[in-house]
Amino acid sequence: MTTDSVTATVNDVLADSPAETAGIKAGDRILTIDGKQVDGESIRPTIQDSRGAPVTLTVERNGQTVALQPVRPEKSEEFGVIGAVAESIRVTGDVTQEIGRSLGRLVTGDGSDVSSPVGIVQGSSEAVDQGTDTYLWVLGLISLSLALLNLLPLLPLDGGHIAGALFEALRRSWARLRGRPDPGYVDVARMLPVAYCVAGVLLAMGIVLIVGDLVVPVRLPA
Repeated sequence: MTTDSVTATVNDVLADSPAETAGIKAGDRILTIDGKQVDGESIRPTIQDSRGAPVTLTVERNGQTVALQPVRPEKSEEFGVIGAVAESIRVTGDVTQEIGRSLGRLVTGDGSDVSSPVGIVQGSSEAVDQGTDTYLWVLGLISLSLALLNLLPLLPLDGGHIAGALFEALRRSWARLRGRPDPGYVDVARMLPVAYCVAGVLLAMGIVLIVGDLVVPVRLPA
């Protein structure tokens, strides 16, 4: 369940969650928890104070006060150091796959889930309003996205230079195995036309995405 940070109005209810079991619906405004009046800032601490015991919520729905059935809060999953590292690797892998799919969709002409710097700033501003956890998640997502983009094996990106260095190492190793003279360094300057084309494509994509974000601003899911 996610709520507005000021009005305590429910924006969304997750499937199979305690909130759904209690009967909370999107648009409900939470009034009390176990008879105690709450606002947007006190909802989470009040639920945590129940220490897992069933709680009863009263909400305002379509101008009427509705008492919901008691429900036991679901304890958030906690990780130790090793568990946190494993979970971070898993989440990074999942996000990496989704970023790869987004880049693939961008190539096919569907850039609806790709943002320009304008969209990133707008999304970050909304993330601040939704809380520190959401803001840090968005920052991590942006950093990971930029890192993966930079690792694409295309000049002038770092991935292009890495690919050139790997090709050079493989070519020298192959020459040694065949007993041939050292072929020397790879002349990266020959790839400058490719680098210019890639830079031009990235610039054009950036302009298109900026215009798109100005016309249809990005919105974070509730």
